[in-house]
Amino acid sequence: MRYASLKGRLEEAGEAACDPDKGKVVFKINYDKFPFCMADCVFAHEKAHADFGQAECAKVSAAAKAATDAVEKAKKSGKKEDVEKAEQALKDFEKAKEEYDKWVGQNCKEDEEKAYQAGIDKCKSAEIQKQCAASKETTRYTQIMKQWEDFKKAPPNCAPPPKQPSPAPSGTAAPPTTPAPKGTGEMGAPRAPSEEMPPILPEDTAVA
Repeated sequence: MRYASLKGRLEEAGEAACDPDKGKVVFKINYDKFPFCMADCVFAHEKAHADFGQAECAKVSAAAKAATDAVEKAKKSGKKEDVEKAEQALKDFEKAKEEYDKWVGQNCKEDEEKAYQAGIDKCKSAEIQKQCAASKETTRYTQIMKQWEDFKKAPPNCAPPPKQPSPAPSGTAAPPTTPAPKGTGEMGAPRAPSEEMPPILPEDTAVA
């Protein structure tokens, strides 16, 4: 079985995402989006993402392997107990995937801060600055470094924190809650391994 890569980080110059098949966070870099003299800086940024998410990605990978093994066993044996175990393993994988995506969202700001800082630290080296000067890219280098400092404080691809309601002024009673009008109320199931089934591809949740 092959599984789609899970939610990851997407920047203009690169992308990092968990690949359950490989058991690690993988990343791609678009070298056309920045001066070549800064390539090592972008690599450091994406590697920081990979390092940050590796432990959580490994959990999803373990669940994916368990599901694959259970389904293969059920398909070969056809036994009811193996089919039930395979169905449970698939549910466990879906749960692991959801938990990973939730973890990515909850830790987005910390992840991005570490990644941008890694890129900034690499690009502050005298060697990188010399390379950019030699290729006449100092202006772009300076602009990008300024952007990265800004993005580190307010990552553009992280959801903003939820707005908190303004507290009522001291000594002022909060208005009563308006009751709801009368009469107002407040992922597909996996196929059983005993059925004829194609390779299972959970919903692609990769950032695009």
